Amino acid sequence: MKKCVLFICFFYLQNSVGQSDLDKLYHKLTQDIGFFQQLDSNTNNAKSYQKALAYVKMLNHQEKEIDKLGLNISFGLNGNDNRNTSSFVFNTKAKITKEFYPYNLDVSASISTQFFNGVLQENISNYHASLDFFIKNEDRFEHTGKNYLLLKNNLTTEGYVYADRYANQFLNIDQRYEVGAGLIFNFYSGSLTKEKRDKQGELYSFDYTENELRGLTQKGKALVKKFYETPAIKIKVKENDSLVVNDEKKEIIIGFCKDKSCSPVPVNKHIKLEDNNTLKKARRKISNALKKKHSAFRVALLTGLFYEIEKGNASDSVTIKGQKDKEFISRAIPATNFLRWQFRPTFEFKTNQFNFKLKPYFKMPMPWEWNSKVASEEDPTENNKKVDYLIDGQASASYAISNKFNVTLTLRHIYDNAPKRVYVDFKGDQRLLSARNHNTQFNFSLVYKIL
Repeated sequence: MKKCVLFICFFYLQNSVGQSDLDKLYHKLTQDIGFFQQLDSNTNNAKSYQKALAYVKMLNHQEKEIDKLGLNISFGLNGNDNRNTSSFVFNTKAKITKEFYPYNLDVSASISTQFFNGVLQENISNYHASLDFFIKNEDRFEHTGKNYLLLKNNLTTEGYVYADRYANQFLNIDQRYEVGAGLIFNFYSGSLTKEKRDKQGELYSFDYTENELRGLTQKGKALVKKFYETPAIKIKVKENDSLVVNDEKKEIIIGFCKDKSCSPVPVNKHIKLEDNNTLKKARRKISNALKKKHSAFRVALLTGLFYEIEKGNASDSVTIKGQKDKEFISRAIPATNFLRWQFRPTFEFKTNQFNFKLKPYFKMPMPWEWNSKVASEEDPTENNKKVDYLIDGQASASYAISNKFNVTLTLRHIYDNAPKRVYVDFKGDQRLLSARNHNTQFNFSLVYKIL
């Protein structure tokens, strides 16, 4: 049942994508045939109107690229079979991403299963769902004292919520659940944008140099240039003192704004003044999303609270007094639940084909529960105390072979300073049983991008 979560999410996301506001605006600009027949007699107006259509079409295409639904899947199988033993390990991972700036949804599932001498065992499984969202989503400008404004970065602060379900037999974890939320503080290498604007703050030009685009990948530079070099338009009321803005007889026009030269063009009856908000919102969304998606590197710090529920066991091979043989014993540990806090420094680097990520999580106890302590019921003098923190270091590197395939290397090391522990009476002797406190996972896979 749990393994179907990804496919349910994919079906929902795939079918929840409807017609965007830009789709609707483009349809309104093209649905009045009589208006186009009228433009045939005025060549300049007809050409200008076609530019308006091209601009809206460009925005629409950029927005769809940014909001694209992604589905990746990877798998691997290795085994050993001979007369006495038969061992096979199957690894698979599926991931769904949906970017719809200022939000980003990530749902993934990974499973590592071992088949050993007729026994099937799930060694490691991880189910993850998270939603990130940028808190500041309005354009903010810094006056430079020159003939342009500096568009301030809206990507510095994110909020996030997430839920995890994790199991790892190598760490004696049967089930572990985490639900949390917090903030992410970002620095993206994509530089702030210089935009020339009129007194009303409407865009009419963009100045850039190659040096100012150095923080973007090559693909990002090309997309930003195309985006800003397309003449911007705005929908407004014709500037005429005899017209009242709220009057139903007001004349709506399209104004082309580039290099201080504005070309007003009448529009058809379906266009409303409110449609200009659609254009402004789309420009703001695309400008920020391009910087986020195509920045060459990113440095960030995540911090927040999470609630943890864990069920596991403690096991070890115990030496019997006076004998050389060892006996394996295991004890189930009652489920525990804690409120914790975490922080995670982040470093990402990317080019058009290569992507590297380093994300070490430091999961810490609350100050009033700093230590994990277990004591023997039989002998109170026997106790064990450790600082209750966990380090979950994650690193990945991927190289795109083509648009559909990439080779990915992932490395994950988990160290638990206070694993599950319990005192047991073993043949008259008090022994401390402990779950394993560290595990390293290494995976090299071929990933196929379905979407």
